Amino acid sequence: MSIVPLGFGRMSTSLQTHRAYANLSATQSKMSRYEQQLMTELQYQYGSDSPWNASTTLSVQAQIERKAQNATNIKSTQSYLSATDTTLSRLNSLTDEARGYALDAINTTTDSTQRSALAQNVKQMIQQVFDFGNYSFQGRYMFAGSTTDVRPFAWNNNYSTVQYVGAESNIYSWSDTDLLTQTNMNGVDVFGAISDPVRGSVDVNPAIAATTLLKDLNGGEGVEKGSIRFSYTRDGIVSNFDVDLSRCSNLGDVKKAIEQSCNPYCTITVDLTKDGLSLSMSAGTLGSLSISEVGKGKVAAQLGLPTGKTFTSQQPLVGKDVDPALTATTLISDMLGYNAHTTLRFAGANNDIEIKAFKNGETYIDPTTGESLPLNGISIALQSDTNTLPGQETVEYDAKTQQILVHIHPDSSSANNIIDAFNAASATGTIPPLTASPSSTDQQSASRAGTGIVSLLPGSPTVFGTTRDGSGEQFDPSGLRVVNGGQTYTITFEDCNTVGDMLAKLNDPQYGLYATINAEKNGFDVRTRISGADFEIGENGGKTASQLGIRTLDASTPLSELDYGRGVSDYDGPGTNAYAVYSGVAANSSLRITARNEGADWNDYTINYVPTSDPQGKVVVSFDEAAKTINIGINPGVTKACEVVEAFNAQPGPKQYFDIELDTTDGPNTGEGVVYDGFVKTAHGEAGGIDFTITRNDGTTLKIDIHGAETIGDVLRIINENKDNQDGLLVARLAENGNGIELVDKSFGNSTTRVDRTLLSTSAIELGLVNLGEEYRTATTPGTQASATIDFGVDNSSLLILAKSVGTYANDVSVEFVEGEPGFVWDAASKTLRFSIEAGVTTANDVIALFQSEASDTVRAMFDIQNGANADGLPSNGSGAVSPQTGTMIGGVNNLLTGNDPNPKEAESLYNALIRLQYAMDHDDTREIERATQLLDDAVKKIDLSRTEIGVRQNSLDNVQARLSEEYIQHEETLNNTYRIDYADASLGYMAQQLAMQSTLQITTAMLRMTLLNYL
Repeated sequence: MSIVPLGFGRMSTSLQTHRAYANLSATQSKMSRYEQQLMTELQYQYGSDSPWNASTTLSVQAQIERKAQNATNIKSTQSYLSATDTTLSRLNSLTDEARGYALDAINTTTDSTQRSALAQNVKQMIQQVFDFGNYSFQGRYMFAGSTTDVRPFAWNNNYSTVQYVGAESNIYSWSDTDLLTQTNMNGVDVFGAISDPVRGSVDVNPAIAATTLLKDLNGGEGVEKGSIRFSYTRDGIVSNFDVDLSRCSNLGDVKKAIEQSCNPYCTITVDLTKDGLSLSMSAGTLGSLSISEVGKGKVAAQLGLPTGKTFTSQQPLVGKDVDPALTATTLISDMLGYNAHTTLRFAGANNDIEIKAFKNGETYIDPTTGESLPLNGISIALQSDTNTLPGQETVEYDAKTQQILVHIHPDSSSANNIIDAFNAASATGTIPPLTASPSSTDQQSASRAGTGIVSLLPGSPTVFGTTRDGSGEQFDPSGLRVVNGGQTYTITFEDCNTVGDMLAKLNDPQYGLYATINAEKNGFDVRTRISGADFEIGENGGKTASQLGIRTLDASTPLSELDYGRGVSDYDGPGTNAYAVYSGVAANSSLRITARNEGADWNDYTINYVPTSDPQGKVVVSFDEAAKTINIGINPGVTKACEVVEAFNAQPGPKQYFDIELDTTDGPNTGEGVVYDGFVKTAHGEAGGIDFTITRNDGTTLKIDIHGAETIGDVLRIINENKDNQDGLLVARLAENGNGIELVDKSFGNSTTRVDRTLLSTSAIELGLVNLGEEYRTATTPGTQASATIDFGVDNSSLLILAKSVGTYANDVSVEFVEGEPGFVWDAASKTLRFSIEAGVTTANDVIALFQSEASDTVRAMFDIQNGANADGLPSNGSGAVSPQTGTMIGGVNNLLTGNDPNPKEAESLYNALIRLQYAMDHDDTREIERATQLLDDAVKKIDLSRTEIGVRQNSLDNVQARLSEEYIQHEETLNNTYRIDYADASLGYMAQQLAMQSTLQITTAMLRMTLLNYL
């Protein structure tokens, strides 16, 4: 505050006036500032008024705005979490009630009617849980994950299953400046609505290509930006040059960068193998090269290029596996193997040629001979001749030397001419299945690809490349057979080019699947979104599921995982003793002989009741162990059954191995009845621990004991190597369509393929070979008989040759009618039924008679020959004459017994537990009720964990909110110091300026009234 002072000495009036006005102006300015502060309650209006305070104020205000939004977010998140917790609390009440129903259903005093009534209660509960799952709060579906506008749960298959269509991802919001908080719980976290994955057990190991991105190498960890250093040594002089790869995005860029950067010193060619890079120097180049890192870089190592290793024109540098990650853009054809390939390089541009096998693998099958031949090691040579005109190039193949020779013009054949000739030869099978195309490495432009001339001096053939790196196998696009939600789907991949195409097809909503690339980026995970039904992945007649490692049942599946994790029980109880009952004609005369030891070895002993050799008619017992025969000599119609028992036990011989007693199966037996002659055979003996038996079509019985088996593969081996299956006519394998163990019966006979479970053993059921509640299963796909119809062109001469039994054994059997002395032979070596006939004389009936009279019993057991049908469809009477003719039997199909899939998967969700529980109650299945109860307990634990997590989040948010409140107070204090006014100070300041203004005005008035007289 300033007041205009009294004037001293001589001072002009104008100066005094100027000073007075200046003081008044300054005081007014200060008063105006105080007035503005009092009106706005702010210290300043513009940043320039107080730059430091303004900067601090802006920073604090921004913090306050963010914190205010964070506080709003916390409030919103708390409301959603509280609503979620309330819903889960109500779910807990429902699950407690459901568990009570389950315990009631397990109770042994509960009957089927009561269980059915309990099932209706559970059914109503499922609807309530369904409604909770679709609960919406403030316009947002609570359990839909990140897709909050999508109703997450839907009924499927006539309200019998539930499908989750929401997302597995969640919604997050900022609860503090750098703190993200999950605001919801999705249907997977709470309900377990998506199953655990069927994890691909196969590393599909995609091949690299020029388009492979560097970021996808090394399992997806990528390659850092940087350079690699080449050291070129010649005559002891070392020249170093760095290749900058920082701008490379894919391996094609790396290839180009290296090849172009090395030109001043030498010529390097970079090839892409299946797994990595191969560097070679041009033939004849002197000196050597080595690679090292630049500084502390790791680029060379990440590109799989060994450092410090020298390579020359004779010895290329082969890099290590760069392990490319599986991505959505990976070509399906690049999985599981690599095509044999080579590049033909020539001087000039636009004339290099890529040679590549049609399919992955080391070999191919020759379509003519069926022989497996190599694809690697095939050399491609060129030979020039002025007689070969451009466009008329020819190609030939020498199988012995594995060399393809292309004849070209010395200076007029273009790369495209050679490519056309090469591909034409491949199409006709003249050469192995290889294809040629212009190489992209020396193209000046795409439009000129392959137009360059290949110049070659006349002379001997010159080899320009040899195929290599063929490996693995070709992906089978036949697809999968998926069982999900009670439906069976066939999903094929013939129209898919990339992994992304395949995943898009699997994730079609109609299938209820959730398929992704696994975390390791080398395979696939497949899950189900459907609760309440089994989930299975099997084959569709090919090997797609096995190639991808996603078959839910394969040879490596542990038996402990089968039957929903309940495993397979190996019956180790006692076996059965063979026995035979001789039922006499008279009452009280039946006798039972039983082997003392258990096992099948005691079956098929013949017990003969024959007239006695004793002159007095006494019972005489003899035993021929080698012939497996017991002879009991009796006096027919006189000897009593009790006398037979007494004599058998008194005489040496069979009593060491067998016991005899009066049979009481049909009631009391006194043994006073008389015995007559006859015989019986022992049967029903089984070794201990037999789990099930398999009967082949030819009647052979295989006793199967799975003791020691740990996997499905072990079970298949035990069946295939059974001592009674040494001929291999019964083959146990995994089902070719779908899943399960499949028995292929190649034997021929009049029995039928059949599996019988052993009494007290459940392993056949648990392995899926026999249905639950049944004792046996017969062939699920009955075989068919091979046949051939021979039409001789004359009425009543047609013949039908039939296999006597179903199966493939008669397929491809030739039937020949040749001129000669009437007769018949079976040539087993060539599989030929050969009839010699007199043309025009021998009739169809004669042929049938020849077969019946000259064919052996074995051949007649295999084949039958009958009159066929005339052209008008009416049966032939066989009177027509036959003539030389041939035919082939076809159409035989083996008996097939395909078991159930013993390893179904499921979404272990709350819905699944309740639906399974309801079904088990409805079907009075206490075993399944127990399992469903365990599923329910597991689902409840998941809900409890979700509630715990919600509580933890809410507690954390409370702490954050308290901290925000404290920070708000601190920020307000800062603003009070840097931006807002102290009202009392401002008021006092304003009053002081008013007083100063008043004083200044008074003094100024007094000063302006002064005259010259005042100074005299």
